[in-house]
Amino acid sequence: MDNIGSRFFPVRPGRVRGFVSGDAKVPYIACADIGALVSIAFVSPRAFIGAEINAVGDFVSGFDVAELLSQLHGQRFRYSAPPAWLMWMFAREFYTMRRLFEQYGRPPYPPQFAAYMNDTRRLWPDAMTMERFLRQLQVEQPIMRHA
Repeated sequence: MDNIGSRFFPVRPGRVRGFVSGDAKVPYIACADIGALVSIAFVSPRAFIGAEINAVGDFVSGFDVAELLSQLHGQRFRYSAPPAWLMWMFAREFYTMRRLFEQYGRPPYPPQFAAYMNDTRRLWPDAMTMERFLRQLQVEQPIMRHA
């Protein structure tokens, strides 16, 4: 989530840009939630030795992010992504990630994403949803400053 508003996921008045097609859902987690999960593991290390945690706070598309921003700002936001061929030519690692997100981020969704979100909330009930993250970001760091 913390990439939103960065140079990789810029937000400007009326538009937001990502690197995955707008209809594909992506599993997101806030950095603060990763820190919280790590602290839980340090407090109870025996419970986590050898364990694998797939931390997911929310599973949303670029179109969903644009809609949330529209609601927050009272103006329409549009989502866009660079053409896949451009990423293939100049950013292969992002192209590879894009293809995987697009494969798993469209129906039928892999059931493990819901399980990952449930596990994350079981361990850290205060894990951010995308809506809550964007609301907090707006208060701490108004998105319009990224224009």
